[in-house]
Amino acid sequence: MPTTCTRRLRSPRRPGLAPAALAALLLLAAPPARAGAQDLSALQGLGETLLQRVGDAVVAVSRGDNAGAATALAEAHGIAGQMTTMARDGATAEELGRRAGAVARAMAALGTRLGRASEVAADPGGNPKRQLKVLRAAYARTLQAGSRLGRPVIEEVNARSAGFHRPGERVTFRIYAADGSPCTDPPVVTVQNQFSSEAVDLGLVAATNGEVSLTMGSGKGGARVTVTACGRSSTRLLYNYGPRVPAGLPEGFPAGLPHGTYALSFSASGVVNIPETPLGTFQNTDIRAFAKQLLAAFQQAVAAVSVPGCTSGVGYSPFDGTSFTVTVPVTCTVNGVTASITVTFRVRRL
Repeated sequence: MPTTCTRRLRSPRRPGLAPAALAALLLLAAPPARAGAQDLSALQGLGETLLQRVGDAVVAVSRGDNAGAATALAEAHGIAGQMTTMARDGATAEELGRRAGAVARAMAALGTRLGRASEVAADPGGNPKRQLKVLRAAYARTLQAGSRLGRPVIEEVNARSAGFHRPGERVTFRIYAADGSPCTDPPVVTVQNQFSSEAVDLGLVAATNGEVSLTMGSGKGGARVTVTACGRSSTRLLYNYGPRVPAGLPEGFPAGLPHGTYALSFSASGVVNIPETPLGTFQNTDIRAFAKQLLAAFQQAVAAVSVPGCTSGVGYSPFDGTSFTVTVPVTCTVNGVTASITVTFRVRRL
C-alpha cells in the first residue's frame, strides 16, 4: 500500500469584495471561452495521463513486473498516438498555431520510443539495470515532449535528473501559473510512496515562495508527487535508486540485513492460489551466502508452479526492520493459451 503525506499551506485572509460582487465582476470582465482553449486543455490533460503511465511502467519494472510495465507502456503508446492526431487536426492544431507541427512530430517520435521501450521492458529475462535505464530515458523524453504544450505546472530545478535520484538527495520543483509566470500561491502538495517503499522522506517536504522541496528517503522505489496551485494540478514521479548493492548480491536485494535467523514463506495468486506456506528457516551470518540460499529456495518454489516455457521476473521490497518480500510474476504459454501467476515470498526476521 502507498504511504502518503499532504501539505496544505494557506495565505492569510485579506479584505476585499464580497464573493458575490467579485464573481459578477469576473463574469463581466472575462472574455468568452474559445473551443480551441478547451481542446488544448484536453491535450494537456492527455499529456498528464501519458506521463503517469510511463511512470507506472518505471515502478512496475523496478519490482520485476515486466508484464505490468509492458501494459502501461502500451497504454502510453496509444495516448501518444491520440495526441499526435489531435496536434495535427482541428481546433487543437489551430490553437497551437505554429507549434502544432513541432508538437505532432515530438509526439510521433515519442510514440516510437515508447514502442521500443515496451519491447525492452516486457522481457522478463532482460537486464534490470538496462530496462530501468531505457525507461528513465523514455520518461525524460515524455517530459520534454509535454513541455511543448506550454509551461508545466511544476518543473524540477535539476531537469537532467528526470526525477531519478539517490538516497538523501534534495529535490526542488518550481511552480508555474498557466501563463508561464512563477506561481507563489500556497500549494497543496501530496507525496505517495508506492508499494511501501521509502523513496521519499515524508517528514521532509516543504513548500515556500513558489517552490516545493523534498528529500529522497533510504529505500528503492517510486513516489508520486502531486502539486496543486494557481488553478492547476500536476503529478510527477520521483524514483529512488536505493542504496548501492554490494558486489555479489542480486540487483535490488536488501543490503545491510542484520545477522540472525530468518523464516521464509511463500504464497501464490492467479490461475493457482496458494495460501502462505512456510519453507523453513535460514541463518544470515554472511549476506552473500544468505542471498544465495534464498535464491535457491525461490527457484525451487517457482519451479513447482511452472512448466517449460514459462517466463518470470523478480522484485524486492526494502527491509522494514522486520521483514521484506520478493515478488515473482510468472507467465506461461501452453498450446497458445497464456496464464499468469504471482508468487510472493516473505522473509521475516525471528
